Amino acid sequence: MKGHSMKVTRGQLSSVWSVTLIAAVVCLAFAPAARAERRPATGQVFIGMTVFDEDELDFMDAVSVDGSRAHADIAKMPMVGLAGQLPLNKPGAFDFGVESGVLIGCASDSDRAPADNAKGVVTVDVDWRITDLFFGLFLRSSGCDTTRVYAGAGPMLLLGRLHRDAIEGNPAWYTFEEERSEGIFGYGAYGRAGIEFNIENGWLGVGVRGMLGEMTFGGDTDDVDVRALQGMLTYSSAW
Repeated sequence: MKGHSMKVTRGQLSSVWSVTLIAAVVCLAFAPAARAERRPATGQVFIGMTVFDEDELDFMDAVSVDGSRAHADIAKMPMVGLAGQLPLNKPGAFDFGVESGVLIGCASDSDRAPADNAKGVVTVDVDWRITDLFFGLFLRSSGCDTTRVYAGAGPMLLLGRLHRDAIEGNPAWYTFEEERSEGIFGYGAYGRAGIEFNIENGWLGVGVRGMLGEMTFGGDTDDVDVRALQGMLTYSSAW
């Protein structure tokens, strides 16, 4: 059963998209005309883990007619990604500008549990993959040569694929057998922050990122709210 949690409405998500895009246009319009007046763009690569709210991922479970439950643990998703940050202000104590990037993650698991008074089993096998595209605004400290912190936020798009098999029965009979393979489309908002330390050829750091939104599926799977927290190791370098 799902617990009580904050629900993000489509109107709120649309507002995030609109505000971010308007702010980005304003920033570009008032940015210094000469490229030499800005700091160089920064590229960032990262590796980490996404942890989704299990209460929202109903497709993780398969329940037999007698109430037995098999649970695929796919709420934790390893991910890799890259991002770019383009400062738009003149050099100073802080850099402010636009950022965009992509994260790719996948997770799979299977489980089985006794069913029908131990005469059979219920089995679930789930594999899903997510590509996260994001665009937003960022603020980064630049007054220290050894350490810097940053924060960014904006809208995101989620694209992916879900494959799910669920079976109840034994070698002689099956109560049900279900197989799904369907596309995923989602949208929402993200916020992230991190700290980086200067090394010889760039900046090494750690970061956290939160996501709120919703995902729809191209088949019979019900829509789900997206609530997730990500932790990552990062490496950044000027382009």
